[in-house]
Amino acid sequence: MGLHGAGAAPVPTKNHYGSAEKMVDFGLLVLEDHNGRIICYSPIGKSKARRTDGHRAAKSSFSNATRAIRSTIRERLMLLALGISVHTGWAACVVAAGSLASPYIEVREEIEILGDADRFVFHVAAKLPIEDARRWVEEARLRASERAAEALERIASGRSLAACALIGSNKPMPEPLEHVLAAHPRLHAAESCFYRDILRAEGAARGLAVRLVSPKSLDIAAEALGTLGRRLGPPWGKDQKLAALAAWQALRLS
Repeated sequence: MGLHGAGAAPVPTKNHYGSAEKMVDFGLLVLEDHNGRIICYSPIGKSKARRTDGHRAAKSSFSNATRAIRSTIRERLMLLALGISVHTGWAACVVAAGSLASPYIEVREEIEILGDADRFVFHVAAKLPIEDARRWVEEARLRASERAAEALERIASGRSLAACALIGSNKPMPEPLEHVLAAHPRLHAAESCFYRDILRAEGAARGLAVRLVSPKSLDIAAEALGTLGRRLGPPWGKDQKLAALAAWQALRLS
């Protein structure tokens, strides 16, 4: 579908107004007929809309205007990115567009990768004979990968994600397993790398350009984040802020 109708002036694009959230704030209403021709668009509050020959159809179907603008924004004007704040056994996911200055938040979801009984994979492995530990880690990897794949598939469904950002370090997974299990600090390092690597692999398997983002590069104390959180409501804690900032960073760099 085109963005221009016969006799209609061009609809303002992202370059004019910034993010999707800005466009909604400006109150732009758009309605297309089923051939994709724009038959009415109008800033809310103006006494008259710019009209095409299809104005009567637009007026009679005015209740569809909000759905039309949301569809236009999502499918044509917004670049979406997924930000993920990774923890041991779970992660906080945010799908965002725009920027901190002009934010749009579409998804805030916490996903479980492994349950409480299993999530400390290497801590459990440290209590087992080495061969049993190897089997346990591999079985946990398969279960975690399956759960992560299901979660990412659900979040990405119906959305065109331009980028994916994982909060975490780029340090490699410590190896070999015997070395990891011999020291408690290395157990914690391995847990972190384990979930990071699973989410990175499953994101890449779904065609996402996955970028690692250090939490030290993100300013969660920014006043604009607090303002946004008050408007959005919960959940909007540290993890959601980090994930959103990482998603915006990935969009800038993609």
